Order: sequence, then structure tokens, then C-alpha cells
Amino acid sequence: MNKTCRLAMLRGWLMCGWLLLLCGCPTGETPTTTEGPTTGGAPAAGPADDAAAVAALEALSAKLARDDGGHVIEVNFRDLQIDDAALAHLAGLPQLRSVLLNKTAVTDQGLATLGQIETLENLDLRGCATTNDGVAHLAGLAKLRGLRLSTRQAEDTSDLSGATSYVDDGAMASIGQLTNLEVLALDNLFVTEIGLAELASLTKLKELYLAGTS
Repeated sequence: MNKTCRLAMLRGWLMCGWLLLLCGCPTGETPTTTEGPTTGGAPAAGPADDAAAVAALEALSAKLARDDGGHVIEVNFRDLQIDDAALAHLAGLPQLRSVLLNKTAVTDQGLATLGQIETLENLDLRGCATTNDGVAHLAGLAKLRGLRLSTRQAEDTSDLSGATSYVDDGAMASIGQLTNLEVLALDNLFVTEIGLAELASLTKLKELYLAGTS
């Protein structure tokens, strides 16, 4: 049996055997417009956003989504020329649920910052210069429901960040700790059947994207 067949069988096993909720889940490339699983408008009780943090994010041209109570629940940095330092402002948003960082210059240092934001439910890190060490910083995000990772495709001339993701099987054990995940994208990463075996604990997973994996 060749490698392609073995990988296909393992994916089927994960989706239909271990992860019963995955039956029929998509394995194509992640839709580029897919948003987080929780960006609704219902207000949440709790402390107000730090005004200085909000102003700093707006000065960086980040797009902010708010709930009905005015709390920032999503920060969209997509395609902006920001780096790890910009993420320090997120600490001033106590109701933050979703951060979109597609094609930015954020690195593992930035992921260490994100790993401290316990309210996060969605992260989009496609096209960021992340490694297995960076992904390990996210393992404690117990509320995380959506995680999107991918490497930058060579033909993508729209990506000006110069980022390349070096995430492979070694990061799958960390991702396997995120047991509330419902959406996981690993497009174009160096992930094999060995790494996929680490995802057996993701029993709530509904969408798994594996386009271009090994």
C-alpha cells in the first residue's frame, strides 16, 4: 500500500472512527473568507476595554468588531504591516474572542502573547512565520474553537509579509490539547499520518482542512 493510500485511510479513521463528529467534514483548502466561530453581537458582562489599547489598535488600522455592549470581541490585522509588538495592546481587551493575523509578520514571540489571552475562541495564523515552538504557546487556550494555520504558497504574490510557517508533526501534540476545537486548518503544512494521530482527543472537531499536507 502506497503512502497516499495509507494517509487517506488514516484520515478516514480519524474522521469516522476516533472523531465521530468528523464524518463528512471537508478536507479541502480552507476558505479564505472563513471567520471565527464566535463573533456574534451578544454583550458580555465584565470590565470595559482599555481606551488606550483601542486607540492604539485603531491607529494601526486594525478592524475591530464589537458586541452589543461595545466590547471589542474581534481584532482583524489581516495584511497589515504589524509585528509582535502590536499584540501587546490585546491585553487591554478583556472580552476578546477572535484575532485574525493572516499574512502578517507575527512570529512565535507574538504567539506567546496570544497564549496568555484566555478568552480567545478563534485564531487565524495563516501565512505567519510560526514554528512548533510557537504553537506550543497556544496549548493552554481552553476556550479555543477555531485555529487556522498554513504556510504561504509559493505562487501567492499578494503576501508581502515574507512569512513562512515551519509547523509539522511536532506541533500536533500541542494542538491535541485544544479539546474544544471545532475548526482546524493545517493546509500546506508538513503534517503526516504520524502527526494526525496526535489529534485523537479532538472529539468536538467539525471541520478539518488538510490541503497540500504531506
